[in-house]
Amino acid sequence: MTGVTILVIDAGEDIDLKMTATLEAENYLVYPVSSQDVNPELAELLRPSLIYIKPLELSPTGLKPCKAIHSIPLLKKVPIIILASPKKAPGPDYSRDYGIVDFLELTFSPEDLIEKTGTILGKTAPSPSPKEDEPVAPPKTKRKMEKKRSALLFPAIGIVLLLMIAGAGFLAYQQFMPTRKVLPSPTATGPPRAPSTAQELNRNPSCPGKRRGKKF
Repeated sequence: MTGVTILVIDAGEDIDLKMTATLEAENYLVYPVSSQDVNPELAELLRPSLIYIKPLELSPTGLKPCKAIHSIPLLKKVPIIILASPKKAPGPDYSRDYGIVDFLELTFSPEDLIEKTGTILGKTAPSPSPKEDEPVAPPKTKRKMEKKRSALLFPAIGIVLLLMIAGAGFLAYQQFMPTRKVLPSPTATGPPRAPSTAQELNRNPSCPGKRRGKKF
């Protein structure tokens, strides 16, 4: 949340450094100051949206800086978060009269601090930003790209459907097409052999070459 100013009052050097590093990483403007330096001129100069303060004790005496801050017109509506355990919180009258809205343990983690700050300021989670390597296309360009993809997609779907229909028709044609009967090829026969002379003489007794037996 860029430009949101947060005052950290009387927190001590260690907590000042921890809160400044954590909140500035979330794009807040953090100013650690002493309660003695908080006055109308400082309020006019910084115009904070949230105040963190660490009182000496949770008693009327320890909460005097909160009352003084709350009495400044420009800071009257600025929410104050006490850096202390909520178990030691004063009564509701103090919270109302001193502008105290919540407490944060001194043993807070960076995540606790970010969550508490965001909750009080009503900060919403940032939308996921595009990757650095990917350029952000304007809405008109996106619409043109979507139309172009649609124009290429529909013809491709039509071609796929036509191929599927053609394949199904070919399979059906093969299934119902009558198969041809293959006639056996005639057995090859060799050339007729000439009968031998003995066989021919036996079949033809009148052959002159055959001798008849003599009778005695």
